[in-house]
Amino acid sequence: MKKRKFAGVVVMVVTCIGATVNAYAAPTAAQLAREMADAVAPSLPMRINQNLTMQTVVAGGNTITYTASFSYTREQMNQVLAQSGKSDAEARAMMRNAAKGGVCAQGPEGRAFVALGGRVRYLYRFVDGSPYETIEVASCD
Repeated sequence: MKKRKFAGVVVMVVTCIGATVNAYAAPTAAQLAREMADAVAPSLPMRINQNLTMQTVVAGGNTITYTASFSYTREQMNQVLAQSGKSDAEARAMMRNAAKGGVCAQGPEGRAFVALGGRVRYLYRFVDGSPYETIEVASCD
C-alpha cells in the first residue's frame, strides 16, 4: 500500500514539474508567430505609404504571412518602372531588401523570431488582386 501511495506521489510531482517547466519554457517560433499576428491583426488594413496597404496577417506554424496590396495595376507599375529606368528585377530586389531589413533591422524581436526558426512571408498583389511577388525572410544573414 505504501509503495502505491509513493508511486502516486511521484507521478503527481513529475506531472507538476513538467507543467511548471512547460509554463516557463522559451516560446517556440510557432507560438511567437501566433502572438505577433494576433498583435498586428487589429490594426489592419494599414496604409504603409501612398502606394501600399497591408491587408491581412495570418500565422501558420512557424510562419507569419502578410498580404499587401499596391494601389495600382501591373500596367501602371510597368509605366513607372520604364519612366524611372528601373527593371522589374531591380524593383523586386529592392522589395526583398526592404522586407529583410524590416524583419531583421527594425529591432531584436524580428531577428530573435527568425533565429528560432520563424519565417516572415510577404504576398504582394496589385489593386485588381493579381499576384506580383512573394518574399520570404527566413534568415538575417
